[in-house]
Amino acid sequence: MKDQIIVITGGSSGIGPETIKDLLRQGATAIIFCRDWVQAIEAINTVQNQSKKSKCIYMHLDLTDYENIKSFF
Repeated sequence: MKDQIIVITGGSSGIGPETIKDLLRQGATAIIFCRDWVQAIEAINTVQNQSKKSKCIYMHLDLTDYENIKSFF
């Protein structure tokens, strides 16, 4: 996974943060698409505190909102 960019939807809850931690440990960059930026930032802070050299980025995307999806892409 070294130097790979991984896109994760719903990475701020459930198994998302654990998946991100594992990917970051393997050297990947994780991009979290999620609608709740507060949860996403909390998840990113948690995983980055555990993996200092990791790269994890949040991008707002609400898959239940067609207009948001359209403007995102």
